[in-house]
Amino acid sequence: MWNTDVNLLAVLAATVANMVLGSIWYSPAVFGKQWAELVGRKLEDIDSSARGKALGGMFVAALITAYVVGLFIANVGGPGALDGVLVALVAYVGLIATANLAGILFEGRPFKLYLLNTAYGLIGFAVTGFILGIWR
Repeated sequence: MWNTDVNLLAVLAATVANMVLGSIWYSPAVFGKQWAELVGRKLEDIDSSARGKALGGMFVAALITAYVVGLFIANVGGPGALDGVLVALVAYVGLIATANLAGILFEGRPFKLYLLNTAYGLIGFAVTGFILGIWR
């Protein structure tokens, strides 16, 4: 039987953690300028209303991601941080990183962009798995 017992408070905490991580990762002080260059944009040219819509969309996406990772952990992982991280990383590498690579290869985008985004996703999933693994 499929276990749907996921701690919704942990899902919310993981979502917030991912939003904070993303705001740091893609900030001008860390990788924001490099990301903008790789996608052919300038950070100062990104409209603030478009940024707000993007952040709202990312919050919803992070919320869904955290819930699904919680489902994976509830069904294939054991209790604890390490199991949560391992389940989340296997899910990310096996499902997300591979799908994103196909997009990069066919779109002709720079491989550095793939590495930058994938590293962020990998860390984000690890954080999500950690939070959901310890807070079951």
